[in-house]
Amino acid sequence: MVNECIYQFNLPTVHIDNLVASFHVTNHLHYKLGHRCISCILGIESHLFYQNRLQGHIQALHRSAIPLQNNYFIQFDFGYIAGVQSFKKLMALPKPLTAIFCHNDLLAVGAYLSGKKQGIEVQNDISIMGCADLKLSEYINPMLITV
Repeated sequence: MVNECIYQFNLPTVHIDNLVASFHVTNHLHYKLGHRCISCILGIESHLFYQNRLQGHIQALHRSAIPLQNNYFIQFDFGYIAGVQSFKKLMALPKPLTAIFCHNDLLAVGAYLSGKKQGIEVQNDISIMGCADLKLSEYINPMLITV
């Protein structure tokens, strides 16, 4: 299996370590870019990588001594519209966040373009990072940061 891992079956697999990938994303947002108010737009809980990406993000926050803010975690599906809706909810929070880690690039693109429509300079006023490295991320200006 490629890019999937079904633990019930004893099959050889090739896939990324989603926990480590999301850990690095959150560390990058904190240590390299200086963010302390980092949100996470989650995907669908039934997907296998959901828990690993969530745990990697949480572990990086703990290691950085950044307190967990339950309202900074939004769960939706994986589509573009979910990214748009999630971004609007996050921007309506009383304490402004400065960075968003999205569980996939479609969520990130939705959030990114929603921010631009609101006049927010994405990657200057707020950092948005995705996970999947879809070709689509190259066509956004400035380019979407993705793993």
